[in-house]
Amino acid sequence: MKKSNKSNGKPTLTELQRQFGQWRKKKRHAGERIPESLWSAAIDLTEDHSIFEVSKSLKLSHADLKNRVALASLEKTVCQDSLPGFVELPHRAGQSSVPGFKVELEDATGRKMRISLEGSHGVDIHHLIIGFWSCKI
Repeated sequence: MKKSNKSNGKPTLTELQRQFGQWRKKKRHAGERIPESLWSAAIDLTEDHSIFEVSKSLKLSHADLKNRVALASLEKTVCQDSLPGFVELPHRAGQSSVPGFKVELEDATGRKMRISLEGSHGVDIHHLIIGFWSCKI
């Protein structure tokens, strides 16, 4: 049985339909993006209703909502795990030594991540950086 959103402080499907309706009436041009707060509320509703039901009721693209739900789930999974303070990347023997590099990231809350690589490791730091920026701790 699906639980009511009213008990957990989230808007119900009917309330969110009203909020989307108000936003649609106030938006300035046809291509204006849906605010993240409305997307977030729609994603939260999928805990109690199917993606199909939410997308149909709120007149959202099913594919867009499905992708956002999947991304939110991935971020939640990544961020719930304890992120290590230090990650050592293995050196691959036989690769030529090239000058290294350092990457230092800091977000608005003061969280920092430093990556220092010497030589060519064939490491894709892109995923480390995306994980850092997307994790909302």
